Amino acid sequence: DTGVEAILKYHPDIAFLDVQINGGTGFDVLDRLKGQSPSVIFTTAYDQYALKAFKFSAIDYLLKPIDDLELLDAISLAAK
Repeated sequence: DTGVEAILKYHPDIAFLDVQINGGTGFDVLDRLKGQSPSVIFTTAYDQYALKAFKFSAIDYLLKPIDDLELLDAISLAAK
């Protein structure tokens, strides 16, 4: 709930979401935003959800531990 409220209140350009979060998933957050979501970069330890993330129009899908260069590349993609 807090993540959805923050995104709707502050309108960030980029949101970093994990697949598993307290009380649900990052996908649940995107469902609740109903198309009002910012560019999304998933940061997670679960590689099996990558295809689903891209179906939600994720800019990138970074596996933990996150590589600094991959993070910079993902932010560059989101900024385009």
